Amino acid sequence: MYISISVKPACVIPLRVSARMANVIYLQDLQLYNGQLYADKYSRIFAVRDISSKTADEKFTFAVDGTLFSSISCLQPVLGQLRKSSRVHELVTVAGCVTHVDEETAFAWPACGKCDNDLLCEVDESIYLCQSCSGPAQVYTKMSLEVFISCPGLPHHYQIRVKLQQSSISSLLPSTQNDGKGYEMSSVLNKDVGPLHCVVLKARTIPFKNGEEESMQFTLQEIPSWECKLQLQLQEINEMFLED
Repeated sequence: MYISISVKPACVIPLRVSARMANVIYLQDLQLYNGQLYADKYSRIFAVRDISSKTADEKFTFAVDGTLFSSISCLQPVLGQLRKSSRVHELVTVAGCVTHVDEETAFAWPACGKCDNDLLCEVDESIYLCQSCSGPAQVYTKMSLEVFISCPGLPHHYQIRVKLQQSSISSLLPSTQNDGKGYEMSSVLNKDVGPLHCVVLKARTIPFKNGEEESMQFTLQEIPSWECKLQLQLQEINEMFLED
């Protein structure tokens, strides 16, 4: 089980949290409206830290006992499988075999290995300056790829599109390129992916037509494991403080 929270623009998010430097966060004074939790201008968000550790921005952190911090940090996400009744914004686990590749989404570009920014200036062959870091960039290649997969346990005629994370794309691609010109899309077909943690972006029912079975169309976006952990950690830490 997990809890979804909508963060309104007026809510102040500490840099440590927005920069994804906090593994655990604590939210205070949330608004409950029509069964949905909101963080608004009256809410406060803290990065949770071990009470024995020190940080320069302590006013934006919430210190807890080291044992409690360790137990929360070690939580692993447990999500339900994608199913016919899955709805938009739901977190799910999905695994399957690649049946098709959306070639329009398959591309790569250089990015700064320090700040992850793609505002680079090429000053010489394979030498870049990062406009964000204002200095030489240790470049790596970012990739985009969306695939269609067939999932065990779901009808084969369901259309399941997944926007993959960088690590999943890398695991699908061959270890060597084809003469340095990139990869053949066929090289990822019939390969297994997952289990992946995903959020449902779209869920659409395709009605019966000409005697065919009712079908479903899903668009999923793979999310990093830390985002799933954040949902579970929030629930766990609230339960522990309520018990006290």
